[in-house]
Amino acid sequence: MGDIMDKKKKKVSAAENAKELTDDVSLVSEKKSEVIEHSIVTIISVILLIVASFIKGNDNVARWLYTVSFVAAGYEILYSVIVKLSKKEVIIEEIAVVAGSLVLLYSGYGQYACLIIIAYSLIALSKKSFEYIALNKSEKLSVAAGYETDDEIKKSFVVRAENLKTIIDETPNSKIFKKKFRLIFGAVGIIIGLLLTFVPPIFAKSAYVDALKDKWLICGAIVASLWQLSSVCVFLSLNYISGFISADRYAATFGSFAAIDKFSGAAEIAFDGSGVLTDKSLTINSVDSTNAGNTLSVLYSLENDIDEYIKSAISVYAKNNGITLNSILFENVKRFETLGVTADFNGKRYAAGNKTLLKKVFGVSVEDDSDESVIFVAEEGAVIGKVNYTRIDKINARGEIKELTDDAGMIASLLSSDKVSVVNAMKDKLGLDNAVAGASPKYKAEYVKNSGAVYVGDSEYDANTIRLLDGECVSVGGEKVYKNGLTVSGRDVRQIPVAVKIAKRTTKKKKFITLFTSIVKAAAIVTGVVLFAVKGNYMSIPILGCLATDVISFFIAAINLTDPA
Repeated sequence: MGDIMDKKKKKVSAAENAKELTDDVSLVSEKKSEVIEHSIVTIISVILLIVASFIKGNDNVARWLYTVSFVAAGYEILYSVIVKLSKKEVIIEEIAVVAGSLVLLYSGYGQYACLIIIAYSLIALSKKSFEYIALNKSEKLSVAAGYETDDEIKKSFVVRAENLKTIIDETPNSKIFKKKFRLIFGAVGIIIGLLLTFVPPIFAKSAYVDALKDKWLICGAIVASLWQLSSVCVFLSLNYISGFISADRYAATFGSFAAIDKFSGAAEIAFDGSGVLTDKSLTINSVDSTNAGNTLSVLYSLENDIDEYIKSAISVYAKNNGITLNSILFENVKRFETLGVTADFNGKRYAAGNKTLLKKVFGVSVEDDSDESVIFVAEEGAVIGKVNYTRIDKINARGEIKELTDDAGMIASLLSSDKVSVVNAMKDKLGLDNAVAGASPKYKAEYVKNSGAVYVGDSEYDANTIRLLDGECVSVGGEKVYKNGLTVSGRDVRQIPVAVKIAKRTTKKKKFITLFTSIVKAAAIVTGVVLFAVKGNYMSIPILGCLATDVISFFIAAINLTDPA
């Protein structure tokens, strides 16, 4: 009966995986179609603009080509408006861009009108392209998970694939993304454009209408169409998407754009020990007991279905020392995270764990000042044996700490439930700045919250601490990506410093893109408008200046995809 149920579960699981994979493929295909369609329309628009620019002596043909080019690029803006309206988003920027460039088009400046519309279209295309890159990678990870036989790797692929799909709905934490701010900002641009159009002609030497048509209408249209936040918003999003994808190369998965900001701003990183700085596997060095076989049998049976690594170490030690292990069918097995295990057998209470557990369960105090980690095994309050063991440090763990402290400028601390001698030895060996021994999950969570540190815990051994922090930490080997956290899988300890570097680099680029785009565009618009108002020429300065700024900002955001090492 059990075999039949297992087969049914496997069939259901396979069906669910197949459905998810089909949905992923459909989503990627849809995004790919959008990118291709948008690219084709934009290319047609650019070709028509180039052809029209080289036509001499036939203004009517050139004007029609500019108009068709404008309409082709405007098709994508119309599509964007429809999508935004369905999501109840602000469309004042699209209104300003289309209205301002239309004025330029019908005032005889078709070349500049098309440049503005095409630039706006290309900005939208760049975001779609980056979303496609993320979704395409998500699909590949999903496919790879379907073929993977190693459960740990499979789990990692699924987690990464699911999280990459969240990029589409994410926005950086900046006020320029707020609906109210964008509405006000866009309205201010339109108002300034209208004032610049209708007020200065009053003081012109020529007739009001002539001054309006010949000069100030053009100036107002330039300001209204170039005064918009779309480019900086898109490039900031691209910057974060690039950070997501760059971190994913190392199987480091941020839960959100806000998580990137959190890790970028943290001054301290606090590590748990087991599964984070050390491997989960361990080596039993000795057993202090009058009956080593009984002590190991009790510990082995207590850890049944709880910690396979301890059981494996016991099996190896027993085999090497000719010890026979007996199976004990314990009842009421209860695990205390970071402390140990308790259970009942034949009316007696047993426990295996650290001295804190023995104090808590039996009220028994024990002391141990060795440099090895210890598991005390007790029966009815009396210690029947002491198992001495060591865990192996992860390869390059010291290098990981050094990279975080020296390169990222962070303080590295150790919060461990182990005893003082073991914790201090690890602190000195790995080059940590601080260390706390005997730390409970509650203490760890409070320490992290009070200090503003980033916590790194193993998803299995330190699940309670991660829960208390609501996932605002680094979860090593987790099956879930928390919204404000980072999940890493595998045994490459360099994942964490690389992810921190990517986070810091992403936020630096966010500030640069915001300032650079705002200052340079404002300077280009003001300079161009002043020169055009005084000289009646140089209208290309604000348009080309803004285009150049967008190109530079795009590459600054895109370069975040590159390896930070």
